Amino acid sequence: VNIGVADGTATGKEVYIDQVQLELGSVATPFEHRSYGDELRRCQRYFQKFYGSTNYWGSGAWYSTTQANIVIDTFGPMRADPAGTSSSVGDFRIGNSNMSGVPAVTGMIITTSGTALSGKFRLYITAGSGGAAGNGTVLLSYNGSTQGIINLDAEL
Repeated sequence: VNIGVADGTATGKEVYIDQVQLELGSVATPFEHRSYGDELRRCQRYFQKFYGSTNYWGSGAWYSTTQANIVIDTFGPMRADPAGTSSSVGDFRIGNSNMSGVPAVTGMIITTSGTALSGKFRLYITAGSGGAAGNGTVLLSYNGSTQGIINLDAEL
């Protein structure tokens, strides 16, 4: 697309383009109108980002005094089992929602096998202390100064 300005100057000129549909081939099809929500769901099949300064994302249970399993629901189905990555494990806490005496996460393994079908992924968490085998727990995405981020990428 080549857009020019009629009077030869570009100062203060703005051009807005809306509702463009690219077609393969020489035959145009009717314009396809998609809602923002529908387009977002289509994008989330390929990539999902989890973050938030005061949120907890999933719940689970301690299986020792320093290790826990957390299960987190995705925003919707993904096209394939994604690769999971996270920001620094120090950005996360595990425990209760009021951050009182909540241990820091010292290790995290993101397991995404079966995510495309189940809509869930699992975290294996290691923390310094504070757990009791069999007790419930939550993962907090905030360490008091930095928010944690988990990315799920199922790009082609």
